[in-house]
Amino acid sequence: MVNFLHLSDFHIPNQRGDKRDNIDPFQKLDNLLEYAKKLELNPAFTIITGDLSDTGTQQSYKHVKEYIIEIQDLGGPVIPTTGTRDRRTNFSKILLGKSSQLKEPPCYYSKTIEDIHI
Repeated sequence: MVNFLHLSDFHIPNQRGDKRDNIDPFQKLDNLLEYAKKLELNPAFTIITGDLSDTGTQQSYKHVKEYIIEIQDLGGPVIPTTGTRDRRTNFSKILLGKSSQLKEPPCYYSKTIEDIHI
């Protein structure tokens, strides 16, 4: 059996202190990661589905990237995907290390981890 972690809808704004619907997304993720560390999870991979950024800016994705590094420390690679609030150009450039001249480049990829094609 393969264990994995699924996270979604970070909605990270441009800076700490900015809130979304009266909730601090940074604090929400900090609490989640603290809890996950206490559980001593060791996922084969983590998938993060959509709306990682709330604003689509490069700054918000830089914050997301910092969280991805923390999530990787739980175990396995992290596979981020786009959502409706994400901007593919900044997502691809900052999170996937791919740049493009297109306004909204395609943002799809796959990986195989422990015989599971994601």
